[in-house]
Amino acid sequence: MFTTHDITKQWDGAVNGKPLPVGTYYYLIQGKDNNGRPVKQSGYVYIALSGT
Repeated sequence: MFTTHDITKQWDGAVNGKPLPVGTYYYLIQGKDNNGRPVKQSGYVYIALSGT
């Protein structure tokens, strides 16, 4: 759905320019820390209607 190598780039809740339906979505972040060790973080994000 969303991939970046730029820590300052944020996901806008859309895929291919279209907003995703309201719901709960799972995320997985993979990267390396400052010492080159692998880091993995996962969790959930809830997308609600804008303005509610």
